[in-house]
Amino acid sequence: MQHLTEAQLLDLIGGHSGSDERAAAEDHLAACESCRRLNQQLVNTWEVLGQWETIRPGRDISERIVIAAGSRGMRCPSAWRRFALVALKTAASIVLAAAIGYAAGRSYRPEPSAAARNLKQQAAASLYLDTFESGTPAGLSEYVLAATKESGEKEQ
Repeated sequence: MQHLTEAQLLDLIGGHSGSDERAAAEDHLAACESCRRLNQQLVNTWEVLGQWETIRPGRDISERIVIAAGSRGMRCPSAWRRFALVALKTAASIVLAAAIGYAAGRSYRPEPSAAARNLKQQAAASLYLDTFESGTPAGLSEYVLAATKESGEKEQ
């Protein structure tokens, strides 16, 4: 089964896909749990971003900066001003992209597959380690620490 890409899901959410693409995507979403989960996360993100208020300044902020710099006796050559404006816009874009990526990464936690859990147990068995209630080879530490704690309580 071919899963839907994030771009296809975003086109679907934003209403940019054609009727045939939309029908095929909705059919796939009805049958695929992982794509349905990813779609719901993207819908939630879309809704949160839609609630943000867009601030529209009366004039361009770079114009105010140049006026303020001129009133303090500072001179900014036009080439430097253009570079600073481009650098400021680039930095703002990078920060925004990083914040969105971080938020999306924190919200998506895939469940480990049965094969991955089985592989963990096979690795523990090949190292002659037992797996305990916690399901990890390190579960042994729970029993060692518990025994140490009990012996410490008996001595007191």
